[in-house]
Amino acid sequence: MGGGIYGSVTLYQSARVSQNGSGNSRGGIYGSAELNGYSRVSRNVAGLNKGSTAVGGGVAGGVTLNDQSRISKNKAWSGGGVCNSESALVVITMNDESSISGNTARRNGGGICNYEGAIEMNGSSQVTGNLAKRDGGGIWDFDGGATMADASSIRRNIAQGGPRRSDRAGRRHTHLQCSGTWGRFPSGWV
Repeated sequence: MGGGIYGSVTLYQSARVSQNGSGNSRGGIYGSAELNGYSRVSRNVAGLNKGSTAVGGGVAGGVTLNDQSRISKNKAWSGGGVCNSESALVVITMNDESSISGNTARRNGGGICNYEGAIEMNGSSQVTGNLAKRDGGGIWDFDGGATMADASSIRRNIAQGGPRRSDRAGRRHTHLQCSGTWGRFPSGWV
């Protein structure tokens, strides 16, 4: 299940969840997480086994980041940093200069892979420097939604397969306009 923690967790005072891995499941934390006071989830890997389709390198589930907390340098099939694949009720919330950065997905959502839940970015939070081998270098969103406020940003992410996607019905989805995000198709999309 979760390479580091399976279940709900609250981290305080620079706590760390790092260098955990799982064969075919989730990486650092599988469940809900709240990070406070410079806490970090970093260098976790979901899907160590070849051919794995594991999601959520850092966190697989809902997460709240506060007080400059970070999710960084994690790897997974989808959702290198965070993946919400469980429920439309799950929320990914970023506050107080928190960041999701430097994560990698072999498929979609280098920083965040969100299937139905909401993403809320406040207080100069950032999704930056993430890589997806296919779509959504920063955020790959499927029927969820994102809200950005208070100088938050999505920037300098790379989607090697392009910054857009189509669903099974062939409808093209485009999302937030962002700065410095790169893809093979017209740049600027998440």
